[in-house]
Amino acid sequence: MTLLKGATTVTNVPSSTTVAPGTSFRVSGDLKLFNGQPLSGRRVGIYYVPAGTTRASYAGTAVTSSSGDFSLQARAWHTGSWFAQYSGSSSEQSVYKAVWVRVS
Repeated sequence: MTLLKGATTVTNVPSSTTVAPGTSFRVSGDLKLFNGQPLSGRRVGIYYVPAGTTRASYAGTAVTSSSGDFSLQARAWHTGSWFAQYSGSSSEQSVYKAVWVRVS
């Protein structure tokens, strides 16, 4: 018998999509099952990929609240993509969401 993993969704919303170099901003979102049930106590990795490259840098890990919300303070020096990634579990699918943050 094959068990199907629960589909998950993640949102990723930066506090600003344009920041000055070295400025702090917040990467936040929520993690839920596809049916809307929040996933509590899950670790969501935050990664940064500078524009024009493919190599990700680890920015930190946020842990979801009882409502599935997560948040991490970050600092941007260059324009690029910020990823929120949940690696999944034996019963939940992995998922990620990227957003573009411009530094100027």
